[in-house]
This record gives sequence, structure tokens and C-alpha cells, in this order.
Amino acid sequence: RGPQKVAEALDQLARLRALKALSNEVRAGGQGIRITPIRVFGKMTEEGFKSERDEVVSSDGLDFGFDQGEYFKFKIENQSGKDMYVTLFDLSTDGSIQMLYPPEGAGELVKNGDQITLQSVFETTGPAGYETFKIIGTTDQTNFSFLTQKGVSRGTRSPLESLMELALVRTRAKVTKVASVDDWT
Repeated sequence: RGPQKVAEALDQLARLRALKALSNEVRAGGQGIRITPIRVFGKMTEEGFKSERDEVVSSDGLDFGFDQGEYFKFKIENQSGKDMYVTLFDLSTDGSIQMLYPPEGAGELVKNGDQITLQSVFETTGPAGYETFKIIGTTDQTNFSFLTQKGVSRGTRSPLESLMELALVRTRAKVTKVASVDDWT
């Protein structure tokens, strides 16, 4: 199963890198969706996270330093000139891709000029490295859940389960709408 595990890991890495590299060069020079990390100080309790104070993380670039075990949330601002549906991804150091926003089953429109602060508080975890947060804004409500994936790990599936997944899970969309360059950022 060694070659199959390596192939699966490479497939996951390719999907992670493709999402990380995705950009709309036409819109890149203009305004778009701005994401700002907010460091949250507090502690986890039985009732959930108890926040003591928040601090906007300032940086001249796009890299923000956090240690493992720190808490954070995000502020999202729509500066695109259009009302947008936004989706926030976490491209983790373990190879996983998770949707952090919107909550599953929801699709909230962020009006042009509006901003939202996510109520969810996240904790930095390992393995250490550069974690990437990718945000996509679209003029049409879009379900990006097909982009999520689990991290690279030593699986416990049988060879038959893996073979069946490869053979049966890949499906084709019946209708594909091609977005114009001004429909997403």
C-alpha cells in the first residue's frame, strides 16, 4: 500500500497548492475582500471559550506570527465594489483544507462596504509551519465544500475501501457555470 499512500498524499498536496495559488489577476490590482486576524485572549471553559479581550494583529505584510496554543478569529471586509458571498478556507500545515466560514449550510451575503467579525474562535495547533487562510468572494452563492479534505495521515482503511473510493467517488457535475472575471475575487 506504500505507493498508493504516496499517490494519495501527492494528490492532496496538489489540491492544496492549487487552491493556495488560485487568484483572479484581473481583480488583484483593485479592491477585494480584506481579512484581518484578531488575537483573542481568554480560556476554554466547560461552557465554551471565555474571551477576556481582543487585539487586532497588525503587520505590514501578509504574514502574521502566532505560537501554537494561541486563539484567534477574523474580521472580513468587503471592499470589492459588489455584494459578495464569502468563503474562508484554512489550508493547514497537515495538508487539510477546512471551510471556516460560512457555517455549514449557510450562505451569507456581505454587502459592499460592510464588514463582519466571525464569532468562532480558533486555536493554533501543530504541526508547526505556515498555515494559509484563503478567502474567495463570489457574486453568486457557491458551495465550495467539495474543496475540503482531511490531513495527510496514516489511514486505517483496507485496500478494498481505498480502491472502491477511487473507483466510485469521482463524479462529474452535470452543469458547469463559468464565472466571468468580475464575478469573483
